[in-house]
Amino acid sequence: MKKKLLFKTIYILFICLLSASLVFSSSALTVNENYYDGLYSFIDMMYRNELGIDEIMGASLNGVLDGMSQYSCYEISYTDTGKSLSGIGANLEKVRDGFIIVSVNPSSPAYKAGLKSGDIIYRIDKQNTSVMGVNQFKSYLGEKESVLLEIISRETGRVTAVRFNSEPDYRNDVDYVILDDAGYIRINAFSETTADIVAGILGSLDSLGKKEIILDLRDLVSMNIESAADIAGLLSTGGTIARVKSGTFNVKKHEVDFNVKILVNEMTIGAAEVIAASVPAVIYGQTTAGQAYSIKKYPVLTEKAYIKYSQDMGTGEITIILNKLKARGIELEPDDISGYLNLVESGVYNSGGKLISENTRIEPNVVIEDTEIGYMDYVPGEGMIEIRRNYSEGSVNYDVYKAKSILLELGLFDGLMTAVFSGDMTDAVNKYKSSVGYPEDGVLDMSTQAMLNTYSMKSAVLDDKCVQAAVSDIN
Repeated sequence: MKKKLLFKTIYILFICLLSASLVFSSSALTVNENYYDGLYSFIDMMYRNELGIDEIMGASLNGVLDGMSQYSCYEISYTDTGKSLSGIGANLEKVRDGFIIVSVNPSSPAYKAGLKSGDIIYRIDKQNTSVMGVNQFKSYLGEKESVLLEIISRETGRVTAVRFNSEPDYRNDVDYVILDDAGYIRINAFSETTADIVAGILGSLDSLGKKEIILDLRDLVSMNIESAADIAGLLSTGGTIARVKSGTFNVKKHEVDFNVKILVNEMTIGAAEVIAASVPAVIYGQTTAGQAYSIKKYPVLTEKAYIKYSQDMGTGEITIILNKLKARGIELEPDDISGYLNLVESGVYNSGGKLISENTRIEPNVVIEDTEIGYMDYVPGEGMIEIRRNYSEGSVNYDVYKAKSILLELGLFDGLMTAVFSGDMTDAVNKYKSSVGYPEDGVLDMSTQAMLNTYSMKSAVLDDKCVQAAVSDIN
């Protein structure tokens, strides 16, 4: 009997240590002394209970994780949104279930398809997106004019199917509107160029003598802390912007000439909250969700359940099995589960050193119950450029005339109002592109046309109640 117990004890230790090594090798975790207490309690339990291998494995994995620091698991990798997924009009980030929709741009293909911030693209043409990388997803979209997307709704949790038609030339990470008394900047996504574009806009506003900034962060869900810190650094006086496991983001002390007003809502999550927490500003809108960290609970299947479901779902990948079960509305039975893994996938600390969570979410200084984004229903109208193709010196098109009209209002063009792309038009285009962080190449490309069209959004932006509150305080 003693030999049997000794063998069982050694076997359990082996399983537990194997579990620990698997987790440590992939997640760079740290363990505290409670971990060892957990192992000893499992050994003691085995003297009194006859458990199978699946129960032992599930219990040992839970014991390993119970003894770990709550915020020591691993971080979601920084995903370059916007630029790498142009043509969609929705800016996405990779998550376990597929791609979460960070934000949806006005009048974009994604907006037309009814996609919303917080929704998850679960499948594309019946293919599971959880196993796709960003480039693979982008390439697939580029090959198809129309695809069928299956979406897990943020609001209902249900899977719905939508037909999506991509527009390869569509892209708009930042909207920029010059109001009478302020500059309005809406960030739709964080990408490797977003901070440069914002810096260019701030330079342009400074040259126009406008010192009031309305920064719209509503419906912006992202974990791209690096880009967020770069943007926050432009409008903060310096110091620590945010902390994550990989490092601390600091900005040198400097003067800031702008007075900032920030618009938030319940979907201002993650990196967007880092900006709201780091920039000295008056905050308008609703309370944010306060989710700059992500904790996910994963069931550990018993050996019997794993064999059954892997056969039924046609895959041995546990995350795909669980996703398929969820999509088909199949609930796991208690006997199917031997335990749970609770993983903290990320943790973001604000400039005050506090983890941004439900308890440290952003509280607006001015609460606006109705923060409906008015210009999300904006449709390009008279006087707007019909974005069809790029133009350069020598081109002749009515869109060139409309672009001249907008540049004239911005004070960047003072030549003849014709449909001809002239030399002075080239100079005006370069001045504008420089102001928004684009290269001065003399080309009125479709991205620049889209940015120019945002100037004509002025009246639609001013219909928004949050913007109205911020503007009234400026006045």
